[in-house]
Amino acid sequence: MDASTLFAYWLEMQCRMIGGTVRGVVWWGGSDESGELHPAACWPDASGDVSAWLNLVHRGGDLGSDAFIAPLSVADNAGPHYLVVCPLHVGGRVTGLVAIEVVQNDQAHLQSMLELLQWGGIWLELLLKEQGRRQDNGRAWLLKVLAKIYSNADRQAWIDCVAEALSCSRVALVWYKHGRWRLQLLSGRRHIDPRCQRARSLAGDIGATLENMRAQPDTRHIAPLKNKAGELIGGLLLERPSDRPFTQSERLWCEQLAVYAGPLLTLVRGAQPGMLKRGLSVFGAGLHRLLGRGWFKFKLATLGLSMALVLAAMVPVEYRVSAPATLEGRIQRVVTAPRDGYIASAEVRAGDEVKAGDILAVLDSRDLALEAEKWRNQRAQWQKSYRQALADRKPAEARIQHARVAQADAELALIEAQLARNTLRAPIDGIVVSGDLSQLLDAPVSRGDILFEVAPLEAYRVVLQVDDRDVAALQAGQPGELAMDGLPGQYLPFRISRITPMAQVREGRNRFRVEAELSGTAQSLRPGMAGKGKISVGRHSLLWIVGHRTVDWLRLQSWVWWF
Repeated sequence: MDASTLFAYWLEMQCRMIGGTVRGVVWWGGSDESGELHPAACWPDASGDVSAWLNLVHRGGDLGSDAFIAPLSVADNAGPHYLVVCPLHVGGRVTGLVAIEVVQNDQAHLQSMLELLQWGGIWLELLLKEQGRRQDNGRAWLLKVLAKIYSNADRQAWIDCVAEALSCSRVALVWYKHGRWRLQLLSGRRHIDPRCQRARSLAGDIGATLENMRAQPDTRHIAPLKNKAGELIGGLLLERPSDRPFTQSERLWCEQLAVYAGPLLTLVRGAQPGMLKRGLSVFGAGLHRLLGRGWFKFKLATLGLSMALVLAAMVPVEYRVSAPATLEGRIQRVVTAPRDGYIASAEVRAGDEVKAGDILAVLDSRDLALEAEKWRNQRAQWQKSYRQALADRKPAEARIQHARVAQADAELALIEAQLARNTLRAPIDGIVVSGDLSQLLDAPVSRGDILFEVAPLEAYRVVLQVDDRDVAALQAGQPGELAMDGLPGQYLPFRISRITPMAQVREGRNRFRVEAELSGTAQSLRPGMAGKGKISVGRHSLLWIVGHRTVDWLRLQSWVWWF
């Protein structure tokens, strides 16, 4: 709220509170050193000549005198008219006065009106002091924000300060350069990508609003940023929630901030040297130390570093590709459930060593025993009927009963075979890789379920997961070494046997499965052990080994962005 609005609001309140008021006026001199008063507010409107009032006030006494009441010569049947005059003080100094014209017969009521007007003057003084305090706080906040821009200690700090001070949900700074709008800063987001679609859309929207002077909603304000020459260099977007629109005074503060921030931002950006300039400055300083007098330690260190770089670029060393590795059995035999049934007992579990023919587990055979007993009884009945048919000389009936006896014999043979397979045995000598049925006794299994996996102890293969950046350098037959996590002191040689041409995503990267055969074995090796493998792919300089991935990445990025 500006001063004129404040005076008009206060005068209207006083005139409505004091009964019989015809009109009123406030003269204000403020900080004017000449002491000349100017009309600041009139009620009910600005019509009517009130200059005669000021002459009457001067005849009634000095501006610094106390309040007084003076009669007015006005022809009116309503009653006598009086002028009630009260000086206005701010900080113990008279800076203005208020005069109201009232119609009143009773002198006691006139004194009451004067006292009310004096009390109103005290209220106006408090309002003016509060307004001054707010203006001082606003100026202090503006200086704080501008100081953050100038210090440039944290580019994000000042944009966040604006958002917090004005209770904005989003504050954005865009820069106009080479005919394009580019998002530079966004409150609450320290890292932004100005090339993403959302950033480009926001910058374009702000630029279009500034160029076309579009109307803005109550919760949004876009202020232009200009340099000293008045050229448009950017824009400042301030947004609030829908329940907190900007007031007129707040929009003025935003405009004032943009007026000061534009030239200051231009100055700060111009003072910051570019990357090329900083690089040339550092190079020039180093060259001066190298060729100038003194700086013996720097020259000695530069000479040592140069010799190390020359040696690293000329002396070839063995280059080896590292990759995670696991140990698998070259042959893995599975033991499956021969039929639907239940687990009766489990003799081994994963990690146990077994010999060929050792019992691994036994399935429940009670249902098969009952089935076999049923078929034996049925066979005995059919055998008896067959003999009776032979005794009665009924060849057709005899052939039928004989066929039924043969059917029963076949069913019994099948049951005997199933009973023989009911005991699960190890197919080879080795170690049980997977399978633990000790916790699943009496649990149902289905035909074909894998219950155990057995791998030999002497035949292993190494499986390496090679990064896709290194797989191009690999070939079948290349040697390498394997170090297991459980055997860090032993290095086992191997040779690549197969490179799978399909990649798999592991640990967030594309990796290829590479299989290798061990050239030797150790007694403590077990399937499933993990470690690291290193594959020798040739000899290169140490400088190439250290920097070839960085060079490859730069080539790829240059192709993506420029070529």
